[in-house]
Amino acid sequence: MSRISKVSREKAVKAFGSMWLVDDMGERLCEHLGTRKPALHFGDCFSDRDAAMAARPTYETVWLPETITLPTMTPVPQRGIVGGRTPIPRELHVVEFGNLLEEGLRVVTAPINRVQFEIAPPHLLGKVDFVACAVIAGDSNRYRILLEYDRDFGLNIAENPTVLSGTEYAATGQAMAFFSVESATREADRFAEGLRNAADWRTRSAASMPSVTETVQAAE
Repeated sequence: MSRISKVSREKAVKAFGSMWLVDDMGERLCEHLGTRKPALHFGDCFSDRDAAMAARPTYETVWLPETITLPTMTPVPQRGIVGGRTPIPRELHVVEFGNLLEEGLRVVTAPINRVQFEIAPPHLLGKVDFVACAVIAGDSNRYRILLEYDRDFGLNIAENPTVLSGTEYAATGQAMAFFSVESATREADRFAEGLRNAADWRTRSAASMPSVTETVQAAE
């Protein structure tokens, strides 16, 4: 499988959406792939071209190119299809371990709902136009998961998921994300073994606890 793919602007925008960034220095309105403002854009942005043109009516319109080059391993929103086996990520598997006493350890399959993009990082510059930098996944967009690509276009999860709290995503330290259910299952099994060992209070307490005989003798 080729490491990069060429996609028409029409198909890319249909799959991922687009937004408009204001370049006041160049007096331009620039279309950007995805629906999140890039980290290094400090100007205004608009969700659609009409709103951008209404705010900057004299600015030049710069559309995305007719053909866009992306890493082949670019996640794709699942659009309600769950459980398909494909090398292109359409879902993630999240090991959740917050609130253990009430909810327990669990593995959650989280369909990808949206993909967020940045321009290519320095080590991929000139090879692709954009790279996926994060996905929004799960019921009610519960998780935001940061992504990164290596020099060979291998896709990796950069950090543990942040979890939606109100209108913002916050790090909880109580979730881990994986592309494969097998990896998530292995991690959940490892974590469960650690919990079982941690719960074995008798073994760890035996040396410091008096025996039953000692307790009876002390009572006499």
